[in-house]
Amino acid sequence: MARSATLAGRLLVGLQDTRGNTALHMAVQYDQKRSVDWIMAHHGHESLNMLNADGMTPFTLAAHRGNVSMFHHILNKHMKTVVWQYGSTQRVKLSLQQVDSYRTTTSSLHGHPKWQSAFEIIIRQEIAAFARDPIVTHLLEDKWAKFARRKYER
Repeated sequence: MARSATLAGRLLVGLQDTRGNTALHMAVQYDQKRSVDWIMAHHGHESLNMLNADGMTPFTLAAHRGNVSMFHHILNKHMKTVVWQYGSTQRVKLSLQQVDSYRTTTSSLHGHPKWQSAFEIIIRQEIAAFARDPIVTHLLEDKWAKFARRKYER
């Protein structure tokens, strides 16, 4: 009985509407952090990587909507892994799979023709809400220093 309830919960959380949105997409769209947390606690990790018809995951949808608070909520609460802890001190690893524009061959997201990283969405659509965000500005400064500056300083 418990196993079938778990399977039913997993199936329901992963269902998509006619636009490809999951319950997690909808929770992000309507800025419902408690719903995001509930979905993630009930087998929602799979839907974190599901694309809607526009090629957006729930995380990249938060970036597209300019919802900095939801962006950080998902990133810090559901996309990081504690790799070391001593008392209250932690070392964490953040997944940049959906954040950075760098493509890998091991990610199914990166091979989808419509998919864009959160960074690409923020830069190309000039989402002003992220203009002073430390993660975005740090990533932009690093990319400028390592790749773009050389093209313009000749």
